[in-house]
Amino acid sequence: MSRDRHDEIASLLRQRLDELRNRDGPVHDQGRGQGGRDVSDLADATLDAGRIRKQWIASQTGSSLTEMLDGRESDRFAGLIEVFTTVDEVLDGPQPLPPRLDRALWLVPGVREATMRRLVKSGFTDIAGLASHPRFGARAKKVKRLLDRSNPARLTDLIGSRAGRGNLLNLSLAGLFEASKILFLDIETMGLFGGSPIIQAGLAWIKGSRIVVRQLVARTPDAEAGLVREACDAIESCHALVTFNGRSFDFPYICQRAAYYGAPLSADPVHFDLLPYSRRVWRGQTTNCRLSTLAREVLGMKRDEDVDGSMVPGFYRDYLEDPDGRYGLLAGIVSHNRDDMIEMVRLYERLLMEARRLDV
Repeated sequence: MSRDRHDEIASLLRQRLDELRNRDGPVHDQGRGQGGRDVSDLADATLDAGRIRKQWIASQTGSSLTEMLDGRESDRFAGLIEVFTTVDEVLDGPQPLPPRLDRALWLVPGVREATMRRLVKSGFTDIAGLASHPRFGARAKKVKRLLDRSNPARLTDLIGSRAGRGNLLNLSLAGLFEASKILFLDIETMGLFGGSPIIQAGLAWIKGSRIVVRQLVARTPDAEAGLVREACDAIESCHALVTFNGRSFDFPYICQRAAYYGAPLSADPVHFDLLPYSRRVWRGQTTNCRLSTLAREVLGMKRDEDVDGSMVPGFYRDYLEDPDGRYGLLAGIVSHNRDDMIEMVRLYERLLMEARRLDV
């Protein structure tokens, strides 16, 4: 890509970011800023971003971005870099579908907590037995057939409709899948508004006792089409998808960008979004339910000097202005995404432990 083209893209992205700031409103002078943050806090955040920016530029090693990332150029798409990381961790892995699922009488339409207690006192302790009930029998038979078929998509829909997406019994259905067929996904974009390019996609899976992370990095925005295609191929070959807030952001965003390039995503895998589960378990016990906060306060994981997600668009824009002199900024984004991926897998494992302790 020519220098003029770099300048053109950088200018366009800067214009889009300015439009986003204007849309969200300026920072006011009356002591409070956007999102209820103190103006002094915003100033500190700006200074912190500047310091981290300088550190990542200064940390550049090797003669190129590919060397610094220890990555490789894609064989399929120009401008796309692939980075593989293997983390040797002892992971428990998903467990089989808990037999207690058949004791969740509330899965039967019309049965709520008070009714369930009365039914149990009357001797109806599982859904199979409830099939003989004069009032709930027909509905219990339908649910029993669904359980017998072990159809994860139908079961997650049923549990979600009866108890909400954040019910941990829903997550326990991950035990129906081979661990290596469960794909973890996290993307980094140039902004939260539609049309912003995806600049990186993190993909991960569990292989034995290891976490394998594959990161797709767009050297320039022109490489986004290839990045999206590779990410879609991975999604289409998985059996289940795990994200953190991906039901609202990552997955629909990739679907939108795939459609933009004329190759809509054909797969709709069973999707386990860890955010509602985390809120159900730890709301009020942690500072907030951000992934990095949960990793620190629940999992005991601590990041090194991190590029906050809010810094990603600015870092990528600055990198585009001088790719040869600032590729450390893109390496910082890669490091941030890798941390997200590893924390997500570890959080998934922790939530599975919570799900196993459920008393349906």
